[in-house]
Amino acid sequence: MVSGQKKPFDQDAYFSRKKREKWRAWFFISLGGLVLLDSYSPFPVPIVGAPSFFLGSVLLYYGYQQFKNYSKLPMYEALQLGRSLKRELTRTDVFLTFQLTPEKTDLLLDELIKNGFIEPVGTELTPESDMRYRVIS
Repeated sequence: MVSGQKKPFDQDAYFSRKKREKWRAWFFISLGGLVLLDSYSPFPVPIVGAPSFFLGSVLLYYGYQQFKNYSKLPMYEALQLGRSLKRELTRTDVFLTFQLTPEKTDLLLDELIKNGFIEPVGTELTPESDMRYRVIS
């Protein structure tokens, strides 16, 4: 890879990573909940009392952190997509590529504008055209 060349956006890798984060989050939340529920019973997990409560709490916390990572807006990935699309982005590109809801798409674009990563190109639009954004950084 040449030092000035940017790596193109890989949609399959993005969705694969998101699927793993979601699976991990629900697995550890479920496991932590089971350990906490079973903390005063010797069956099926023979960990009882304070160690069980601590282990269950740690598993729940880790699952919650994974869920927060899964729920984060894909800001870096949107910038990477914009760079691979000749430094231009549209709302439709973001919406279709990341399969976000319209509200999350608008929130992501607003965050990118607020942080100075993108800027609107034109404001005079016909109803059937889509707002274009230029990637600054």
